[in-house]
This record gives sequence, C-alpha cells and structure tokens, in this order.
Amino acid sequence: MKSAIEKLLKDRELRGRIAKKGREEVLSTWNWERSSERVLDIVKKKLLK
Repeated sequence: MKSAIEKLLKDRELRGRIAKKGREEVLSTWNWERSSERVLDIVKKKLLK
C-alpha cells in the first residue's frame, strides 16, 4: 500500500489532471495528498524502528 501511495504522489500525469479540475476538487485532492504524506511519514518511522 505504501508504494501505491508514493506512486500516486509522484505521478505527474495525475497532477496534471488535478490542475485541470475545478477549484473545489483541487482543494479536496490537495488535502488527501497532504494526509497521505503524513501517513507515509508515520509508516517510514515505524519501519525504521
């Protein structure tokens, strides 16, 4: 699951589609990405222990 989230965050084509969406959708997607990055940080910390 971690790698799937990382792939989405790095996917430039996906970011291009996000940029073309309406402002409300962009904000909701941005919030999702931000929370996903926090999840990744937590996962990385647990893996490093």
